[in-house]
Amino acid sequence: MVDYVSIINTMRQRVLYLRTIDQLWIDHSSIAVGSNSVTARCRVMGRDGEWLVKCYVRKRRNLKAIYKDAYYERELGIFSIMGTIEYADIVLLPWVEGTPLDRLLGSATADYSALSRAFDSMALSLLDSEYAHGDVKPENIIVRADGSMQLIDFDGAWLPSMKSCEADEIGTDGYRHPHREKGYLHKAIDDYPICVVSLMLATLAADRETFAPMLNSDMTLFNPRLAIARKDRVLLRAADMFLERRDVARYRMARDMQDIFVVISNLRDYLRFAHAKTVEAIPLGAEAVKHRNMWGYKLNDEWIVPPLYSYISDVSPRYSHAMLRFFEHVIEIPITG
Repeated sequence: MVDYVSIINTMRQRVLYLRTIDQLWIDHSSIAVGSNSVTARCRVMGRDGEWLVKCYVRKRRNLKAIYKDAYYERELGIFSIMGTIEYADIVLLPWVEGTPLDRLLGSATADYSALSRAFDSMALSLLDSEYAHGDVKPENIIVRADGSMQLIDFDGAWLPSMKSCEADEIGTDGYRHPHREKGYLHKAIDDYPICVVSLMLATLAADRETFAPMLNSDMTLFNPRLAIARKDRVLLRAADMFLERRDVARYRMARDMQDIFVVISNLRDYLRFAHAKTVEAIPLGAEAVKHRNMWGYKLNDEWIVPPLYSYISDVSPRYSHAMLRFFEHVIEIPITG
């Protein structure tokens, strides 16, 4: 049986035994062990640039569907300490240059505002795509030199063709919803982890001095198990902060993270409007408009107050007000002529 030690020892050999690929030259200093594989940076004979080779310890059901031609079944010959050889599955992908997001968290030089905007932009693209990643977390996000972000490690991905499949993995504690199970495999599996990472970065950007010291040793800020029990004090404090700042998008994200439901139905709108400027006054002539199941104000067909409210009043000469969730909070917004 293939094991981690045997894979690492094989990768350190000068010559690798491959069934279909001509040859790989592995950067030994880049060898890293994951939860179900060993990865390394390499060069490939006949191909330009640097590549990522990922060698699996055990068979995974969905890898062929996910990686297609980048997946090589029984490709790399792994030698055991007894001298026997067994061929392991590998994936070969272009190397993504940059810094993993988890290494930036907690750094004194981290620009959390820029990271928040970059993550939300990437997350919106992911939500609008035809697939789901399956394990969104800082460790799987590369921050490029230009500040943009790219996801890596799609082993837990969902594709439309996998409607009847069971997940090989269910995400990472600290980012996944506690009620997510292997049978729960569809487009919405990224909702909760996206919400967790987005809100963490926004919280650190809003009040670094207060919340940065609250980062845990594994660079998480919130605890999903405590969150759905309404007992995560850090999350509750963040929610209060965003409410006080009238950052309704972030406040709603904090509240939805405490829900027992895995799907966050309005996540796209939260991310879309999260970085919009807070309107201090509403001009006369603005109209209350419903978008999906939430309300906002439009003027000349443009949102001046994003549709993030459960209820809003018509604009009157005196004031307007908007309500969040079942009359829980009322926000009065001045009117300007």
